[in-house]
Amino acid sequence: MKVSVVGLLAAIGSVYAHGAGHAAKTDNDKLDVKHSLPDLVKQNDKLPSNWVLGEAAKLEAARFVLTPGKSTKGSLWAKDSFQLEDSFAVEWTFRDVGYEGESVGGMAFWMISGKDEKEIQETLKDKSFVNGPAKFDGLLLYLDTKELYGPSIKAQLNDKSLTITRDDAQSKSFGSCLLGYQDSSVPTTLRLTYDRDSKSMLKLQIDNRICFQTFKVSLPAGMYRFGATAVNDENGESFEVLKMKLYNGIIEDSLIPNVNAMPQPKFVTKQVDKATGKEKIVEQDIFDTTKGDKVSLLDLYKKLDKVEGELLANDMSAMEEKLSAIVQLQKETTDTIVQLLSIIDAIAIKRKDTHADNKNDKSAEVLEQYKDFISMNEKLEQMLQEQQKVRDLNKHEDTGKHDVDALFRKMALWLSPVIVLMLIMSYYTFKIRQEIVKTKLL
Repeated sequence: MKVSVVGLLAAIGSVYAHGAGHAAKTDNDKLDVKHSLPDLVKQNDKLPSNWVLGEAAKLEAARFVLTPGKSTKGSLWAKDSFQLEDSFAVEWTFRDVGYEGESVGGMAFWMISGKDEKEIQETLKDKSFVNGPAKFDGLLLYLDTKELYGPSIKAQLNDKSLTITRDDAQSKSFGSCLLGYQDSSVPTTLRLTYDRDSKSMLKLQIDNRICFQTFKVSLPAGMYRFGATAVNDENGESFEVLKMKLYNGIIEDSLIPNVNAMPQPKFVTKQVDKATGKEKIVEQDIFDTTKGDKVSLLDLYKKLDKVEGELLANDMSAMEEKLSAIVQLQKETTDTIVQLLSIIDAIAIKRKDTHADNKNDKSAEVLEQYKDFISMNEKLEQMLQEQQKVRDLNKHEDTGKHDVDALFRKMALWLSPVIVLMLIMSYYTFKIRQEIVKTKLL
């Protein structure tokens, strides 16, 4: 048993060692420093060498101000393109201050693709849409206030077949959500994640809340240039970029389950049952009020997406905590078993040494105490052997010359007390052997 326990402990240790030696990459390992903004506080308002400012944009007080005055425009572009393979995650932290309300201005975050750097540079010469290219190959995230229900962020794809206008960005976007970004002293962080291995999942999160997620977009591998552009009106709305981090792979925050969606306005109606007179309040997304009581595929997708998020939340939080607790308990149990084995070994050695000295003395005392019974047992065995010899001799004699019945009666008469004596001696012999066994164990 001891050997098997030690083997089990060795196996557990090897599992721990294997797990520690094959740890997954951390977010810091995936960070692409070349295509990310450094800590602007440490830059002392010095432009990073791998980024380019355009138009009126400037770096001041550890932030890029793209529209520093009224009726201005600005841009911030990475100098080199990022090589997309299978997955990426990009985080933009931005702020809009100085104005709130409808405006012709806006801000855009770009992923411009091309077969080489020369083609991408040629595309960037166009400044006709939010100070960026209206005709491009890639993906665009666009912030503006033209949405009927308030400021919003929209996603737009293009393959250079469409020259985008402001109306196109509203009607031809493949994903959007309302976002109150205007005149906020608190920065907003958007995270765009793409993972080809997860059925080409494309997800946009705003401050760790889901804006949209789709599996219908496939971004081809190749070169992509990241950048941000903005333009304002006479109102002096100021668009600012505070941080930008690009990861060569999905990160931990990208896997936050889609349980908490971006808060969207609700249309509340009161329904009265004519038969019973009971009233109930029904909430509906503001974008769904025009379709009546019909259930669309989008409604079903939203519900399934929410269920998936709740399941993932259970798997990644509660179950992970329980698993960690089990692993910790297993480690503590392993340490306790090792300590107990050491104690048991020490006790066994001590008892063995102590009993070895007294074993011979106690055995001699027991034998002296029961020597009469042992002697009687030896005599009884001799008597049984002699009786057996008599029986063997009688078998070879001529039984026809003697009266068999008379012989049996005499033998029965003679053997009866012997049998009784044998039974008594057998009982005492059994008891003596038990006492000897107990003494040896002690």
